[in-house]
Amino acid sequence: MKFITPNATQSWSFNNSINGSQFIGSVQINQTGIVLDGGYIKSNQTLDDISKGLSITVWIKPDYSSGISKFTIVSKDKSFELTLNNNQAPEHKATFSIFDGIKWHSIDTAEQIGQDWSHIAAAFNGTNLTLYTNGTLSSTVVIPQQTGVNASTGALENIIPQIALTNSDVVIGATLDSREVDESQSVFSGTIDLVNVFASYLSAEQIRAIYESELPLIQAKSITNQTIQIELPPINLLNSTGINGTINTNSTQFVVVPPLNYTNKMTLAAWISPDYTNAADEMTILSKENSFALSINNVLSPQKTAKISVSDGIKWTELTSKDAVNSPTHVVAVINGTQVYLYLNGTIQSKTEMPDSFVINDGELTTTESSIANSNSSIVIGAYLSTLRNEPQITNPFSGTISDVLVYPRALGQDEIIKHVIS
Repeated sequence: MKFITPNATQSWSFNNSINGSQFIGSVQINQTGIVLDGGYIKSNQTLDDISKGLSITVWIKPDYSSGISKFTIVSKDKSFELTLNNNQAPEHKATFSIFDGIKWHSIDTAEQIGQDWSHIAAAFNGTNLTLYTNGTLSSTVVIPQQTGVNASTGALENIIPQIALTNSDVVIGATLDSREVDESQSVFSGTIDLVNVFASYLSAEQIRAIYESELPLIQAKSITNQTIQIELPPINLLNSTGINGTINTNSTQFVVVPPLNYTNKMTLAAWISPDYTNAADEMTILSKENSFALSINNVLSPQKTAKISVSDGIKWTELTSKDAVNSPTHVVAVINGTQVYLYLNGTIQSKTEMPDSFVINDGELTTTESSIANSNSSIVIGAYLSTLRNEPQITNPFSGTISDVLVYPRALGQDEIIKHVIS
């Protein structure tokens, strides 16, 4: 059976056309779609006929390495929002919200959205809020009717919620406050394409038909991608020192390798098998003086846990794992600007954000976003090397086995980390 899908009220296909919309900030168009990095698109239409029915379909390819807590896909101020959580709960899930003039009503997808292309569809008909992922129903919720006064009779009656009508623009890739001039929030990071907004409620069959008709176009983008990303390979630190890939330490052996020129975004990874017997209170896996230290607590609390410590040059921020390390374990620390993550065997253990730093500007004390300190110090495997007052001193030596030490010049996602554990 063929299902007839109505024409979209507004539609954006970002191969070469901008549909008369206004580009603001960092926006790039190529055959992959619209690539957003802090920028957004403001439509030249306001959608005046969506009070009783609305459907949105869109393809997204998010970049979760951004430190922003939530990405906006499509929005209309004080009317509706289709968003994607990044590092706020529930993580990596899409949310569809509508505003009835009094309060917001929202629903989340049941599953997480990956970093590859995904089709998201949202629909509202005055009774149900519904979300679909890749053409399949994900979640739905019934919005309760409200009690109000009939303007004609004065009698109390149940009122079906309607989307509030406003003069605000439809925005792709950000949320705008109509009271401010182009003051964007929750900007999208990644790629968006084939955006359709319908002033009606699409059925599950119609949404499935849209997904299936657009899927070949998205699959073709993977082949004809005009945006070429240069993937910086990881540095295998053990191989770069002439060691055969494994250090069997007895608290006296360590390896010094050349310094790295990047610290703001990177991933530290290693396989370890610690020997806690007669070892140091804290055992360093990988470190850079006054910058970072990936280590294992021995007798320090919490005992036998992994720890990542990062410094902004003034103070240290520490993060420990929830689980103990008692057997061969894959340890990963991800540094993404001010965001710091710690993984064991592909499972995220904890995360934190470096607090702002204080600076004096024109005689006034202000705050500024922290960043991990960089220096000319060498990377040390198996210990922490301090050169204070030009007197080198080794502390916190590792006891056990360290292997496959890798440093990536970017922040890896969880899917990539799991692949390393499996391989």
